[in-house]
Amino acid sequence: MTIPLGDSITFRLPLDVEANLRSAAEAAGLTFGVFIRKRLCAMSLLDEEIANLRSVVETLATSGGGYSPQDAALLVETLMLLRVSSRPEHLRTAQAEVIRQGLAVWSGDSPDAPRR
Repeated sequence: MTIPLGDSITFRLPLDVEANLRSAAEAAGLTFGVFIRKRLCAMSLLDEEIANLRSVVETLATSGGGYSPQDAALLVETLMLLRVSSRPEHLRTAQAEVIRQGLAVWSGDSPDAPRR
């Protein structure tokens, strides 16, 4: 089934980013345009999922800590999945933002061992 597409979009990328994306497209057996389109659509869905997760975390945070062990397990599992699926530079950016907001970066070692 063919998905209807909108107008073409033209933009420029830094040469190294373009080279990396073209290599990834080739490795995936896709044309550059199809690869970029799929990647952008996936990012859009990911943004929506992150917004949903933020909502859940805010609800848990404002519930006065009265969440169940299942809620805590879900939160920890979600954080672990995000960490392993994030590129190191994205993880460093997120941790820098946590520190900028005056919070301790979670290390996973123990609840009493935050990193700064």
